[in-house]
Amino acid sequence: MAKRSEIYHQVVQELRKGPSTILQVAKATDINWETVKYAIETLEKIKIIRSYQENRKMHYVVDESHFLDLRKDTLLGLPLTPDQEKITNALLNRIKQRWQELTKRPVSKTFLQKILVRLVEENKIPNVPYGWYLFGEYAVLFNTDDDVISIKKYDTQIDVIIKDYASFENTNELLQAYYTRKRNELYLLRLKISNILLEPFTVSSLSTLKKNVRDFLLTFPITDDNKEIVENLNAFASMLFRLINNKNEKEVEDLRSLLNDTFSSLWESMATYNLYQSLQDNEWYDLATLQRYYKLRIEIVQEIVESYLTVLNDQTPNLEIPKNDPINKFKGTLA
Repeated sequence: MAKRSEIYHQVVQELRKGPSTILQVAKATDINWETVKYAIETLEKIKIIRSYQENRKMHYVVDESHFLDLRKDTLLGLPLTPDQEKITNALLNRIKQRWQELTKRPVSKTFLQKILVRLVEENKIPNVPYGWYLFGEYAVLFNTDDDVISIKKYDTQIDVIIKDYASFENTNELLQAYYTRKRNELYLLRLKISNILLEPFTVSSLSTLKKNVRDFLLTFPITDDNKEIVENLNAFASMLFRLINNKNEKEVEDLRSLLNDTFSSLWESMATYNLYQSLQDNEWYDLATLQRYYKLRIEIVQEIVESYLTVLNDQTPNLEIPKNDPINKFKGTLA
């Protein structure tokens, strides 16, 4: 099944060819009608596409004045200067080469990015934009061009970091150590919550899950830019607590996959905000440019989060809910 971001991309690319109805887009992309309809409604809401009526049928077309030509190899599709692209590519390629030579195995993307960011920070290497995203700090350029000549200037420093990180048996261990070294409690809690959601529930793990989610709520900062994200986070916590408090262990276990998917989508919205904020703090982009790319992505992610929360709300015990509870946002909505 295609990811929703891929579906949005296919719909936009089809509509860039010219005006089409929902049915025409569905046939051209081989995506079912309901999915295309939902994608078009979302894209129209954020003004990427516009609609008009002709022969009593609604037609849709991309609004080029709001369209951003997104790169597929960068976070948020952000642009890079030639110098930024060249130095990031060269460093990533050299790290991959040195890792292979020293460990006799290929490097994973997460290990690759963590080595790069540490190398850039410790050696104050310019022109490598990076920020906090889904799995910690990542360079904006996340896919490499193997044809770019690598840089050997930092081999000694790269080897030291590789020897340090190669001792970790898996990505989970690396992230635990990385977040601890960075003293990032939010990302440590995210890791703990995700690990619990990946394993069958027990009475003990459900109790720990509640505690971690409470701490998670308190750790994520509230700003004028992320109030809707915080509202969705509070709604998720409210639904989760009601499920754990009012259903038995097996009943909650039956919902674990949905809980995991909902939390993953929620974390993507939070991580997207974290990326926007960290790139802004480090002045990698002018604010107007950064906001355009961020708002496009966060609107789509928020739609996905709310669709999961609506489904989860349908499984939540129907108790008397205080008027100010964020769960009310999802009452009476369609899945």
